[in-house]
This record gives sequence, structure tokens and C-alpha cells, in this order.
Amino acid sequence: QPEYAAFGLNWFIDSSPLWPIVAGILLGLLAHWQVAVVCVAMVALLYMYSYVLKRTIIWGNLAVAIMSAATLLVVYPTVPQIHIGLLMVYASFAFFTTMVREAAKDIEDMEGDHSAGYTTLATHKGEYIAKKVVILEAVLLLLCILSFAVWCLVHLKIWAFFYLIILTALPTVGLMLLLYWA
Repeated sequence: QPEYAAFGLNWFIDSSPLWPIVAGILLGLLAHWQVAVVCVAMVALLYMYSYVLKRTIIWGNLAVAIMSAATLLVVYPTVPQIHIGLLMVYASFAFFTTMVREAAKDIEDMEGDHSAGYTTLATHKGEYIAKKVVILEAVLLLLCILSFAVWCLVHLKIWAFFYLIILTALPTVGLMLLLYWA
């Protein structure tokens, strides 16, 4: 018998797929009520993604990117002294990175998505247009990186600027070039 059986929870944990969701929302509530609201919204968005959005053009990618960015935004209610602008930059970086990754993944999964009946940008408009959208999203990601790099140059140390340029901006440019030539 597991330890939680003494509390009468064994039926709930063993038989219900909902316990991680309930536990996550309750833990969010323990942190802050706003975190719990974000947790409920993410559960609803994840449910919609699983059953509807992942089969649509762009909406599924947007849902995943929003969930990725929202994981950073739950920090603000629990640590109010954090600079909200800096947090938004990180959330934007997470959003655009995820958008690029999801759109690139849609191109890779084109044949499987088509046979499953999913309507992604790649299956609807073709690989050429999908690549152009990925490049556009990568440009937006690059703008986010460069704006943060300039902020780091002004407010932080020069090493932070070079870190962002060398380890994030240059690989993003490389990705854009690879997509352009592909």
C-alpha cells in the first residue's frame, strides 16, 4: 500500500487523470491567486489545444507559444519586485522561440499532418509559404533578442550584450539563412 492510502487518496490518485491538474491549480493557489488563475487558464488552453487547436492553421502554434510565455509570467505575482519589463522580454523570447519551433515542426510533420487530416499552415499553403512564415517569426525573435541586447548594453554589463549577440542572435540569423536556402 502506498503512503497516500492512509489519507484515503489512493482511489483519486490511482484512478483519476485529473489529480495532476487539481494539484497544479491548488499549488498555484498556494503561491498566489493570480498564479492559480493562470494555471486554470493554461489547463483550459491545453484542453482546447488537444481537441481543437492543434488541427488548425496557426492557432495551435499560438496556444503552445502563449503557454510557454505564461510560465514566465506567473513569476510576477509571487516576486513583485522583479522588473516587469524584463519579465516581458523573457516572455516574448519564449513566445517567439516557441512560435518558430512550432512552425518549423509543422513543416517537418507535413506528411503526417496531411494524412491525419490536420490543417496546418504547411499542409494548407505549402512548404514554401510555411518557410516564409518561419523566417518572419525568426525576424521577430531576432528583434526581441536585439532589443534586449541593447537594453543589456545600457543597463547591465557589456558581457551580457555579447552573450546575447553571440549565443542567441547569431544562431537565429543562421536559422533564418538555413530556412532561406532550404
